[in-house]
Amino acid sequence: IIDGLRKAESHLIKKDYSQALALASGLKDKYPNVSSVLFLRATTLSLMNNKKEALSDLEKGLGIDPQNSSALALQKKLKEAQ
Repeated sequence: IIDGLRKAESHLIKKDYSQALALASGLKDKYPNVSSVLFLRATTLSLMNNKKEALSDLEKGLGIDPQNSSALALQKKLKEAQ
């Protein structure tokens, strides 16, 4: 799982969002209840302007890890942008 997260993050850094999303979505299929996977996918979706789906992943991830400050900040930003 860590290797997959690193690969997806490297694609985010390169702004290859479609590949990052493909990797993050694959991880979500395998590990649907891992908050770091959900937060990474939400970040990717946010960068692709898919706010609705990003918020959905954030809310699920925050249900698992409600104290994640980065996820809370992104959630606030996305809700304000709606």
